[in-house]
Amino acid sequence: MPKGFTRLIKQDKLLAGSETKLAAETGVNRNTLHYWLSNENARPSFDILIAYTGSLDCSDERKRDYFEECGYPVPAELLPEAEEAAFTDVPVVGSVHAGHTAWAEEESLGAVTVPNSMLGDADRHFYLIVEGDCMNKLLPEGSMALVSEDRHPINGNTVVVCRDDEEYMIRRYFKRGGTIRLEPESFNKEHRPIVISEKNFQREGWKIVGVATSAMIEL
Repeated sequence: MPKGFTRLIKQDKLLAGSETKLAAETGVNRNTLHYWLSNENARPSFDILIAYTGSLDCSDERKRDYFEECGYPVPAELLPEAEEAAFTDVPVVGSVHAGHTAWAEEESLGAVTVPNSMLGDADRHFYLIVEGDCMNKLLPEGSMALVSEDRHPINGNTVVVCRDDEEYMIRRYFKRGGTIRLEPESFNKEHRPIVISEKNFQREGWKIVGVATSAMIEL
């Protein structure tokens, strides 16, 4: 888990003047706030992080830091505004289950016009509609994930993976000690991580389709 989130919270405490004042200003339970401050592995849920950053009187750039440090997609409303006419139509290529299901790329569902600032330097992007509850702490059912095919995944990224070009899913990606771990982010405790040795990842037909860089979520 990232240590940067705890660093940001400690800075917020200094700016507020005390832990008690920070809790009062943000509406966060003081026990929760104390845990964030004292545990370098602390990471709130996506919804709680939205509420917390929404209470802060700071720039959108700083708010983006919280989501990036926690490995969450940055909400579209926090992304920098693009210059006039600097937009791209990103195709919605289909739906992907947050569990195990097939995804038909040829199933065109239209396109979403987004500012180029959301796309960064990558050339190939698409949107997927998320189904199921395996990632509902981060991506509720019905949300749309913006996926970059050009970005190389790092630990903590949310990725679209497939097996044998048929079985598609969204998971959090971790690689440590020759092992790849695909973690669910769900309130449903029945979901379990998928653990594969790095050596067998390609041998068993797995591949990373892309990295989710942001999300459109209906609140």
